[in-house]
Amino acid sequence: MNDDPAKLAGYEATLRRQEAQWEAQFNLILNSDRAAVDIGIGALKTAVLINAGSLVALLALTGQLWDKDKGHLLLAHIFGASVPFVWGLLFVGIAFIIAYLYQSILTKAEWDKLTLLASGQEKPPPKMKMVRCCMRAFQIPMVLLAIASFVEFAQGMLSVVHVFQTSM
Repeated sequence: MNDDPAKLAGYEATLRRQEAQWEAQFNLILNSDRAAVDIGIGALKTAVLINAGSLVALLALTGQLWDKDKGHLLLAHIFGASVPFVWGLLFVGIAFIIAYLYQSILTKAEWDKLTLLASGQEKPPPKMKMVRCCMRAFQIPMVLLAIASFVEFAQGMLSVVHVFQTSM
């Protein structure tokens, strides 16, 4: 065996550099994924807060106006203007359910992948590709529902402003 110690040390140093680069890339991906999840959760919580808060504010206003609005015409318009907020809450609720299902499928898929790697299999079975496609099918509606919730909030605010402009 003719191993040159200098070549062996150079090879070990190269492996350590590659491992450090791989670990840095892995940490970047992991932190980026965590940031994306945190941003998504923050957006969903914000959508719940603004839509539910608007409904609560309109209900409080309704309580104040109940005795003052004898024909209840203004109250009927306020109730009508609150419908987009209800839709916004419904959309964000469905988005939360989809996000939960998406994360559950992702966790299961990654666990299965880790199990395969631990058993020595390098190539994932074809069902893993189907799982990835299924996960992509969850991503689009989840994002669209969250956006729709914010759109409903904006529409609700415009409806409320219109009710007060026409009633004054």
